Amino acid sequence: LVAKGGPGSSDSRFDSAFDASGFHWRSGPGDWRVELRGSADRSDVAVDLGPDLTLRRQPYAFSAALEAERKAGDAHAIDLGAQWKQTNTLLQGDFARLPVELGSGVDFSSLSHTAVDALGRKGVSSLWAQDRWQLLPTASMSLGVRFDQVDISSECHFSPRWSSELGPFDHTVLRAAIGDYFQSPSDLETVPGWSPIAARSSLVRNYTVGLQQGLGRAELRLEAYHKDFEHRFPEVSVPTGLTGSGNVTLNAASTGWAEGAEALLRVHAWGPFSGWISYAWSSVLRSSGQGGYYDADFSQPHVGNLVLQAALPRHWTVGGRWRLASGIPYTPVLSRSYDLATGRWTPVFGATNSQRLPVY
Repeated sequence: LVAKGGPGSSDSRFDSAFDASGFHWRSGPGDWRVELRGSADRSDVAVDLGPDLTLRRQPYAFSAALEAERKAGDAHAIDLGAQWKQTNTLLQGDFARLPVELGSGVDFSSLSHTAVDALGRKGVSSLWAQDRWQLLPTASMSLGVRFDQVDISSECHFSPRWSSELGPFDHTVLRAAIGDYFQSPSDLETVPGWSPIAARSSLVRNYTVGLQQGLGRAELRLEAYHKDFEHRFPEVSVPTGLTGSGNVTLNAASTGWAEGAEALLRVHAWGPFSGWISYAWSSVLRSSGQGGYYDADFSQPHVGNLVLQAALPRHWTVGGRWRLASGIPYTPVLSRSYDLATGRWTPVFGATNSQRLPVY
């Protein structure tokens, strides 16, 4: 992708390439099914915005996994597995590093440039086990546990998980689940010189309850959830980049929670027509680690969808979709101030993400 510059300016470029390869072997001795998987992936993303920013990121990932499943009649379904994944990320670039807190008084023309030419490495080793019991003809329960070790951050995560299903009536299924999940540091966080804070994993605890009800040719699904999440950063003191403002202490940045409910009514067939209508409500709050919570950058409290399609002769299908959603939040600029010493105007920002774009 090339964006042509104006008179006296250079072109801006964005180049990307992706390659992936893998293998999959499966065998089924007796009641067991054993799978061996492996993959190698490479990507190359380069951005050139002239003197303001040049960046090239090249992650290479290798993974191998061994998984075994056994169905002991109708009573048990056992799943065991192990996985290893190594990611190496080469990063080269030169860019102006923005201060942690913009606030007012930032002279963007005088931001110091940072040069990066480094290789980041991350290895994640995982083990997991799960057993599913068919307690009654209409009731089942699953218990599982997962262990992950991240070498770059010397982290060990023990993640228990539980879920159950109950069918008290015909065409009715109730579901409930709770579990801990984690995501290892991103490839950019592993590169020395890119992130000023030590890499850490993102942690989530998820609670979910749901109902699925058959209605003849239609089906109704309801679900509610609550998620607590945390991005574990150690307590770090970093400069704000503002004159006379000193340092700011960051700790447990990007913590918060998300909760919501979703409803979906699907019509499988009504003559030649089919489709579904859905509505989702959610609240996603974040914290910068300095006290107080605000709406997450891309949170949308209300999202509705209507999809209709019709079967035509000769195996053709025509359909359409209508979507209604809340606008994403943004941080407003309340006013501006004039600095007599520098002769510059600077913006005065309001509360973080305190206003939203219009519904669309």
